[in-house]
Amino acid sequence: MQPNLSPQKTKEFLVTFATEKEAFSTLQLVKAVQESPSLWNFARGSILITGIGALQSALALMPYGLFFEEIWNLGIAGSLTGEEGLHAIGSIEKLTFMPETTSHHSRNFFRQETLFLGPGKKLVTSDFPIHDKNLNITADLVDMEGYGLALACQKMQKKLKMWKVVSDFASPDGEKEIREKIEALSWQIALFIQERL
Repeated sequence: MQPNLSPQKTKEFLVTFATEKEAFSTLQLVKAVQESPSLWNFARGSILITGIGALQSALALMPYGLFFEEIWNLGIAGSLTGEEGLHAIGSIEKLTFMPETTSHHSRNFFRQETLFLGPGKKLVTSDFPIHDKNLNITADLVDMEGYGLALACQKMQKKLKMWKVVSDFASPDGEKEIREKIEALSWQIALFIQERL
């Protein structure tokens, strides 16, 4: 469903989240009104729930992104360094796993460029949850949608700001940690957004 906007009237902010659980407190705090299953409107813009995954998030954003001056993405991420808190993202890489038997040509074909947003932490986007620090990933944080959103914004020539709050530490207990913390993290994100609007 297209947003209730026209190309002549660009709104200020499109704030994106992967899940409604991450967005829940923000939706309440800004008194957002639901327009469709994935889109809510508030005084200064809209909130879009993209779904999980790099491809899913890019496809969800494309029909809406052109209608906004600036796109924000907030959500949870695993910390690979043990650092807690909410962090601005400066660069994003796409993590692609291939078997050792994959040809040299294919390995080069699927190599994705690093995307740069500005000062901040290094984020790696994976197609599946990372709950194993032994994977030798060189980054500060890991998520499942950031790269897709950044690539879509690059194609649309839209400014993107991205912040991630640490939900777990890429350990086998990661899923449990996320379930236990998600309400508090959602509230932390909401207060952060409120301060910047």
